[in-house]
Amino acid sequence: GKVDIEMQLIYIHVTEINEPQSTAEIFVWLLARWSDPRLAWTPSNDECATQLTVYASIDAEKTEIWVPDIDLFNQIEGVQHMPDAK
Repeated sequence: GKVDIEMQLIYIHVTEINEPQSTAEIFVWLLARWSDPRLAWTPSNDECATQLTVYASIDAEKTEIWVPDIDLFNQIEGVQHMPDAK
């Protein structure tokens, strides 16, 4: 089935601009939010949870749930990320 993903790119600051090479290094946060209907349940009247938050990481070894593949176009180097925190 189809899973819609909401993406949010939050600009933090430019760390370097190299005009001769026409490159820039920028610091951003990339947030992703989605609802996977395959993981849905019907809450009952006996105080069943209505929402569940799980740990997600770009690192497949650390994530507790499926995470969409994300790739940035027009990049020179790969995406670097801050250390994971739980």
